[in-house]
Amino acid sequence: MLKIIAVIAGFVLLGSCAPTFNGYPVIPNSFQSHADLVQGKAECDARAGQYRPTGMLGLFACITPTSDGGKACAKASDCQGVCYADTRQCSKASPLFGCYSYLNAQGEAEEICID
Repeated sequence: MLKIIAVIAGFVLLGSCAPTFNGYPVIPNSFQSHADLVQGKAECDARAGQYRPTGMLGLFACITPTSDGGKACAKASDCQGVCYADTRQCSKASPLFGCYSYLNAQGEAEEICID
């Protein structure tokens, strides 16, 4: 039992030493250097975005609000971001991650998964 507690404590201590940026954990050995993160955050702040980990790998990206989020749409060009197929509304932010159905340039529904 003591060995299990020691192992758990070791993982907790190692986890607390993980590098962070802007309050989020940074993937060790990723191609996003600290200088890249600082520059990316500054550029994102200028666009009123949220600079945070995204996708399955948790790499940092700037998620910016769209000017037409929630507006009715019938095809891709109706939106600054994505026109959702199920609600026929523009996305409130861009870029999007995960799987969703959207309307293409012709107004036809397509499915996509983005990581």
